[in-house]
Amino acid sequence: MVLKQLQAGVSTSAEVICHNCGYTKPLSLIIPYGRYRLCNDCALRYELAKAEGDVQTIEDFVLTE
Repeated sequence: MVLKQLQAGVSTSAEVICHNCGYTKPLSLIIPYGRYRLCNDCALRYELAKAEGDVQTIEDFVLTE
């Protein structure tokens, strides 16, 4: 994912806020889910919650956390 973003011209110093935890993270470590962006930790938690059936959509995860 990081290599893909670097090839696309994403700056290694650019930072964004994770839509779930609210922490600022390097853009190269952010995973897009539609209109939401999650850091690696939140993306892992989302994928696990989705696999376990705790959430159905990214909106369920972001808006209820």
